[in-house]
Parts: sequence; structure tokens; C-alpha cells
Amino acid sequence: MSGRRYAWIHGFGVAILVLYSGCTTVPLTQTESIQAGIWELDEELLYRYWAMAEAAWRVQIQFRDAPWELDYFGNEETATLAVAIEYENAYHIAFRATHDQRGSPDQLLNLRAVPRRPKYLDPDTSFRAHSGYLQRYESVRQELLTRVFAHRGNTIILIGASAGGALATLAFDEVRRLAPDIDVRLITYSSPRVLTSSTQRVLQDQEYRAVRVVYAQDIVPALPPAILGYRHFGAHVQLGEPRRLVSLSVRDHHPRTREALRDLLSEAGVDRSDLGY
Repeated sequence: MSGRRYAWIHGFGVAILVLYSGCTTVPLTQTESIQAGIWELDEELLYRYWAMAEAAWRVQIQFRDAPWELDYFGNEETATLAVAIEYENAYHIAFRATHDQRGSPDQLLNLRAVPRRPKYLDPDTSFRAHSGYLQRYESVRQELLTRVFAHRGNTIILIGASAGGALATLAFDEVRRLAPDIDVRLITYSSPRVLTSSTQRVLQDQEYRAVRVVYAQDIVPALPPAILGYRHFGAHVQLGEPRRLVSLSVRDHHPRTREALRDLLSEAGVDRSDLGY
């Protein structure tokens, strides 16, 4: 299918999603189901991993008052940035969401929704994923793998918010392929779809290692539209209550996700000021 036709269908899919929330294929679950597979998640951990994703949004010496050493790496040509954090016997790598600067290269790559094979896999592989997210991941994968293999004795936790979740998903697949001995896990927030349906089916036996957190009214997880053949990966944790109409408000993306996670902390009796992040 041509790139022009993909772009047209993508736009058509967004229009339909605004009218009918049923067009999203995200399953609806309750926030109580925050334990899945090998994950033992609680409200504080859900917020901690979100905070690490926020730490990846720009290079900084210190993230709030968090007791973390921040090791950044990235690629300017694709505007991709990630941060590595070793903390409590786990090695975390969080990918930045899309840069908010107008015309940033990652914004254009996010729209390149034609699926393709990763350059790092054999030509005969059936693996296919969103070409724009693949290009972004490929631009930083060597630095990521160097860090992962240097910490293979740790649990590796890959994290991403929004488009960063798509990159984290691609990293998860490669790490588990190259080093099946590593305890690698994935958690994403408000991530768009990145894997084709055939690829997602191949990875289903690894879904117990992956969790995706979604705010109910956020449209980003409904993109690219399922009509293009893309599917989500990981156990679903829903924040908030769904409404019939899908919202296009930017507040229903990062801001509402952050607010919902903070509400969970409050309901659990956790004082966020004590956490440092």
C-alpha cells in the first residue's frame, strides 16, 4: 500500500474515532488490575515509572528531588532522547515523548505509518512495525544495547510515554531476542500502536512482561487506526472512566494521565512530596 494511501486512511480513521469511541480496540479494564504477569505494581511504582518518563523529556542534571543519576543518550537527527537510571536493583531506560517544538524531526517521523522490517533483522523476518518509530529507535539502539548488556545482571525496565512508549516496545522486542536470559520488562503510558497484527501475535507469549497504562479519553493510544493493521502490546491498565465521544484535547494526553496517577497516589495515602519526584 502506498504512503499516500496510508496517510489518507490515517486521517479518515482519526475522523471516525472522534465520532465513535467503539472504533478504538483498547480493552477496558479497571484501575484495580495493576498487577499483571510478572509485574507487582502498586500506585507508587506506576507513578515512579511515569516520573522517569518525564525525566526523559529534556536533558537535566537533576530531576526534581529524585535520588537518581541520569545518563542521557540520543540522536539529534531524529530528535530522539532517552535516559538510563539505575535504581533499587533495576536498570531503567525511559524514552522521551514527541518533542513539542514545531517542525521537530520526530513529529514528521511519527506520521510515517507504513510498516517495514527493522534494518537490524534478517531480510526473511516477518517482523513489521511502524517505519517512523523504527527509524527513531534505530538511531539510538546501539547506545541502548551497550547500556543494557553492561547491566545484564539487573532487571531491565523499559519505559516510555506517548511516542516514547512505541520506542520502548521496539527496544523490548530486541532485548528479549538478543538476550533471553535478561529479565526485561516493559511499561508504557499513552502509547500509540507500533506493531503490526502479525508481529503482535508472535509476541503474545511475552505479554506477561509488558504493561501499558492508558487514560480512558486519550486519543493517542487509538493511533495509528487499527484499520491500518496495527495492534497494541501488553496488559492494559486503564485510568479514568470512558465517555462515548473520544476527545481531541491535549489535556487528555499527558496532563490527564499525570493527574490520574497522582490521584491514585492520594487515594493510596502516599504523600508525593515524600517521593522526591
